[in-house]
Amino acid sequence: MLAYHAASLRAYLQSAYRVVLMHDAPDKAVTLAALPSIIRYN
Repeated sequence: MLAYHAASLRAYLQSAYRVVLMHDAPDKAVTLAALPSIIRYN
């Protein structure tokens, strides 16, 4: 998930906005696990 996030940021370098859409369903453990890394990403 974090690799996908990083690739998305590299693909749109000219963009002033960064939006991450995530699922909040109970069975989305990978999304939940990746969230702290995405928040810290900089």
